[in-house]
Amino acid sequence: MKKITLGIESLASIHERAKIFLEKLPQLFPSAQNILIVSHNGMINQFQKIWEPTHEFTPFEFLTILEKNL
Repeated sequence: MKKITLGIESLASIHERAKIFLEKLPQLFPSAQNILIVSHNGMINQFQKIWEPTHEFTPFEFLTILEKNL
């Protein structure tokens, strides 16, 4: 049987990308008071995990709005 690679990104990789993105925000937008981030559920959960390390995966509702002070 031929092995098929689907190219699915690991949670560790998504977490690392989320962490790097959040770390760069203050540099990219130093005078911003509000920043809108639109993303998929997996990335939003990784943001939550970075902000709150005890966060457990939550399937957010469609168009969920989360507010966080960076």
